[in-house]
Amino acid sequence: MKTGVEQLTLDERLKYLRIMRARYQQADRQTKTALLDQMVAVTGLHRKSVLRQLGGDLQRHPRSTERSATYGPEVQAALAVIAESLDYVCAERRHPQVVTTAEYLTAHGELLLTPTLRAQLAHISFSTVRRLAPGPAANPARIVRPYPRLGNARQQQLLAKRLPWDTAVPGYLELDLVFHCGPSSSGEFGYTLQMIDVATGWSGRRALLGRSYVAVADACDYLLTQQFPFPLSELHPDNGSEFLNANLLRFIAQHFTHLVWSRSRPYRKNDHRNVEQKNATLVRALLGGVLCK
Repeated sequence: MKTGVEQLTLDERLKYLRIMRARYQQADRQTKTALLDQMVAVTGLHRKSVLRQLGGDLQRHPRSTERSATYGPEVQAALAVIAESLDYVCAERRHPQVVTTAEYLTAHGELLLTPTLRAQLAHISFSTVRRLAPGPAANPARIVRPYPRLGNARQQQLLAKRLPWDTAVPGYLELDLVFHCGPSSSGEFGYTLQMIDVATGWSGRRALLGRSYVAVADACDYLLTQQFPFPLSELHPDNGSEFLNANLLRFIAQHFTHLVWSRSRPYRKNDHRNVEQKNATLVRALLGGVLCK
């Protein structure tokens, strides 16, 4: 292929040649020469290569034999360490810093950078970086718990909605409880109660052992009185039984009379988008690969 010509992708080139082939086959000798010159200029291919492709079916075909791996496990292991140290930024940003980061990690004893490994990292493409080190391992399948039926009239009267994303006034809080139960939800284990203000992104968290009324009420009292430097107006939890129970609703009504309760719609994660996002960055990212609700 000629250099100095902006190259088409393979699919674009095949589509272009399919369009031009009909004109080429119907043209006279002189016009064919001109069309061939044009196709050579557009595709960047050699003249005989264009002729061969025009005589074929101009379709993509799978390889008869797979290409052998260019980079071994030592490169993939190094890229995994580099990706983790850079907090899994995208491959486009990670790629220019691969060699430099590898040198820093070697200086601090986190990586062994041999001359062969350094040469491979210097020539690796960003698409290969993305493929070999895509990101942190996904959590195991989450435990799916059906939402409880809202059994009393007080719960059923709570408005099911989504807090507007463009809320300009602080004080509208999304609530969620993150489970830290490992592969099993049986027994007692830790939780994190998190509250996020929609307008400002201000957040507060409280660790709990168990999710009894006493534990959740104590965490709510601490967060609502100690963690937010502005007046609060509304609490917006999901439909979990730890929030929608008569005891907690009564506690909030007695001690925080100015607060309005609402709830997200069942199975609508976007109704809780702010706190769900912060669950990943402010809770799960710090606690590692635990199985979380």
